[in-house]
Amino acid sequence: MSRVFAFALLLACAGPAAADAIVLKDGRRFEGEVTDKGDRYAVKGKFGTVYFDKKDVAKVEMPPVEEYRQRAGALSDQDAEGHFLLGVWCREQGLRAEARAEFEKAIAADSEHGGARRELGHSKIGARWGTPAELLESVEALVKLGKVDAARDRLGPIAANAETLDKDGQRRVWMLMTNLEMRAGNREKAGEAIGKWADLAPGHEKTAAKVRERIVVDSPDGRFSLGEADLAGMQSAPGDAPLQAGRQPLWDERVMKVAILREAAKDEAQGLKMMAEAESLVVADPEKALRMYKNAEDFFGHANEIVPNYGRQHQIESIRKMVPLLFSLAISADDRQVENNPLNEKYEMKRNAAGALKFTPDGLKKFEEMRRNWNVHVGKLDEYLKEIDRLNARFPEELAANKLAYAKLHKSVEEFVPKVRAYFDSAAKQYK
Repeated sequence: MSRVFAFALLLACAGPAAADAIVLKDGRRFEGEVTDKGDRYAVKGKFGTVYFDKKDVAKVEMPPVEEYRQRAGALSDQDAEGHFLLGVWCREQGLRAEARAEFEKAIAADSEHGGARRELGHSKIGARWGTPAELLESVEALVKLGKVDAARDRLGPIAANAETLDKDGQRRVWMLMTNLEMRAGNREKAGEAIGKWADLAPGHEKTAAKVRERIVVDSPDGRFSLGEADLAGMQSAPGDAPLQAGRQPLWDERVMKVAILREAAKDEAQGLKMMAEAESLVVADPEKALRMYKNAEDFFGHANEIVPNYGRQHQIESIRKMVPLLFSLAISADDRQVENNPLNEKYEMKRNAAGALKFTPDGLKKFEEMRRNWNVHVGKLDEYLKEIDRLNARFPEELAANKLAYAKLHKSVEEFVPKVRAYFDSAAKQYK
């Protein structure tokens, strides 16, 4: 075996795989950093560098990003087709940013390169290529003019390449598609489009987006029933056709706004019902009353997420009624855990044969009962304090009058409760 072949064999078998690889025509594979040296390839590995004649090499393997860099470096700025083909290769390799860059280079070299234009979502408006943003503006203009078929034809190529747009652009595409499909009576396709739009909504708009999606999907005919009261408060833009009471199309944003308001109103009504029930239970069952106030606040909060500030006033009212009840229950739980703490209790004990002090059966029973009771009160205290913390983070002004009680409860949980828990654990180990 020659020294060169032995060294190459050592390189092929050495350590974990490196970034690149050479595959010879006889099937052997050598891994390392591959460099093109003209008529040879150099493979730099852990134990050094070996060289292979290109005539003996079947293929060179390298990570897609590195291969892209080498391919891109070999292209002229004027080679539009070369940049386009490299962009297609990048897209197939999952290199989306690099693909977009190559398509843009192809257009820079040839502004009429149709393949690169289409890859970027461009389409022709007359004799002129348009960007997605320009095309979307033209689609919106066609929609306003009522030219639905022309708008759908123009939107189709953009929707097919929607993933190349940023999130705002994609949402714009899917909202337009929803509008057009509803106008055409295609409920299923409208539901698919509005679902894609809702999935791309930012976090603070997610609830409202999902409500809009549900309205579209649940409507049997793509319409919504308007009443005379809805028409009285409706605002219309210049050029909008007048609306009548009865079933009206949801693609009309005026109608959709009424439908969304109705959803928020449902949550508000449910919250008011919960709050009234809570008020009737404050004396008889304060813990259940607290749960009902919390449920009411959740309904009002959900209404706020559907329509900003829709249930805000009632939400604040429910919190103001909840806070004193919550503190009363928390302070009561704290008092009980203090009363039930074992630090000053004595239990029946006796010494065993080895002279160690141990619980008697009655003493152990008393100890375990106190431990259970104490844990119940601490659990409630912890639950109430977490709820107080949540409200304080969101509505500090509503809790400002309870600062001293708030501080006392936190101190109890942070200082006193750990001492009692440590005592229970120590006694259980020492005296059982």
